[in-house]
Amino acid sequence: MKFFHLADLHLGRTLHKYSLIEDQKYFLDFVIEQTDQYNPDAIVIAGDIYDRAIPSAEATQLFDYFLTELSKRDCLLLIISGNHDSATRLSYARDFFREFNIYIATEAKEQAETIALTSDQTYYFHLIPFFKPATIKNIYPEAEIETYSQALTQIISSIDLSLSGKHILVAHQFFVNQSGAAIVSDSEQLSVGGLDQIQAELVKDFDYVALGHLHQPHHVQYENIRYSGSPLVYSASELARPKFLSMIEMNGDPGFKLHKIPFEPLHPVCLIEGNFTDLINSARENPSEDYVYISLSDYEPIPDLAIRFKRFYPRLLEVRTPHFNRSADSFNALSTAPSELSISQLFALFHEEETGKAISDTDQKIIRKLEEKVE
Repeated sequence: MKFFHLADLHLGRTLHKYSLIEDQKYFLDFVIEQTDQYNPDAIVIAGDIYDRAIPSAEATQLFDYFLTELSKRDCLLLIISGNHDSATRLSYARDFFREFNIYIATEAKEQAETIALTSDQTYYFHLIPFFKPATIKNIYPEAEIETYSQALTQIISSIDLSLSGKHILVAHQFFVNQSGAAIVSDSEQLSVGGLDQIQAELVKDFDYVALGHLHQPHHVQYENIRYSGSPLVYSASELARPKFLSMIEMNGDPGFKLHKIPFEPLHPVCLIEGNFTDLINSARENPSEDYVYISLSDYEPIPDLAIRFKRFYPRLLEVRTPHFNRSADSFNALSTAPSELSISQLFALFHEEETGKAISDTDQKIIRKLEEKVE
């Protein structure tokens, strides 16, 4: 038995005000093509179908297209809601969809929704949509539930793992290892102080845990507890790990096999680093439709950076000038308090912080003369 593990589609999302609908359709078409090629028994989408609770018309039309195409294929489609989704909107026509082997779980219930698939043996998919502890407390008023871990413990207590076969958990939460570490990116919504963290140890007994919520593809503490990652890059911090389509293969043997199906996006997101002269010459010679982040190594201010690069990179996202940025803590390491420094000394520190170079003797003399007049 094999299935695709997807998550965090975020249909309708924008990247620095650029609509990604065209790029997202390109990925969904890729999934449809791979479905025809590999004939998976199931396709799992572990939450965050949409980027917002009230999705745009374009986003809902795109998802409708995706469901329609997959309904023509002989496979199960298993979907849970994520923290970006509206449970009410996503559950629209869910009973009707079941007629086409499309199962959508949007609300945590006393008994976790389980879909059984029979192949060489029985495979149980346990669907747990995104939840908050208060919701689970309402279901189990007598139980002690204050944390996300306590809530999940209560939910999975309703699942009978002794049933013969393989058990796959589908969830959309923030799982961490024993040290509390996780691989996160700038595009995710996490609670302040890590209050939404759940220890991966709680779900280690499942044969596979298909997770959504974190956008970097990785496993958490155990190989069988995995985030598929988002299909597209939604922030510069996600460039560190390549994206791919996860196909999970399971059979009668213990364990599973992960197949990483490479995916080349319609418009890749890239980071270009170097000095202005080299980068602008390269852009002029090799213009690109990719989404581009630029990080300049120059120290001297350069006017109209975005305008000059956008001529060659129409999908320019951001031009970063890290050496121009002054740290808010720049004075913290001073042995003398800023209030005790002279204006010329403060200006010299500011100049060095902004440009990376010491102020010239000539400029320093000018500042001292101005300082004398002020005094």
